Amino acid sequence: MRPAKILLILVCGAFSAAGIAGTRQEFTLTVRPAEGWAGGAMTQARSLGFFRGRNLGCEISNRDGTVNCVAADYDPAVNGGDAMQCATSVAAFPSFAKNVRAINNASAVLLYFDPATGICTDLVLIQGSQFLSDQLHGLPAPAKSNIVIGSGYARGFLSGVRYNDTNPNEFISCDVHATGLVHCVARDNAGSVAECFTTESANPSFAEAARAIDAISYVGFVFGSTGVCSKLFLRKDASSLP
Repeated sequence: MRPAKILLILVCGAFSAAGIAGTRQEFTLTVRPAEGWAGGAMTQARSLGFFRGRNLGCEISNRDGTVNCVAADYDPAVNGGDAMQCATSVAAFPSFAKNVRAINNASAVLLYFDPATGICTDLVLIQGSQFLSDQLHGLPAPAKSNIVIGSGYARGFLSGVRYNDTNPNEFISCDVHATGLVHCVARDNAGSVAECFTTESANPSFAEAARAIDAISYVGFVFGSTGVCSKLFLRKDASSLP
């Protein structure tokens, strides 16, 4: 089973809820060079500490358009760990580069690569309320928000849902695969789940909106009876700042 599929099962299934607020999904930095993948939630990878040998990220060169991604989970305390590196280019894999540019503090990232060649083969970018950090750095929590699910739609504020301590079961997120799949899912406090699927080729504007989701986003997605995503509404404003 690909880790991306495992992640989707976690999204629709059991969660590890943070004590201070709404749903938080644990996605610890994991590196599997021999299996050709690595991934983790960006805020959780950040908490591990770059200078202790742990990191997850990508860079794009303005000079020649190369894209390089790295992941490492070394633990000096046990003198062990793994690392990986893969490369592609903006010209060869433009959707991969788009996903790299869209990584932010609401992101979880799954990197896939060919262990034999070191070529990146996919980047699954998951933008979700469940990946926001625990810390508000002394700032007041955003106005409370709840996920609303209706017939053919779901909507909610990422930070409002994440930092609302009365809605421990709720979340909203969308993921974009560099290879084309786009998927959005939400769950309300009663346990109802709404989700939809499309592809970037079928609905490029939906994919671009999904990439743009971050901590200050209000997100609403619309879908038909067959579960195909049709529209994604995205609003960003100061009242949603975490």
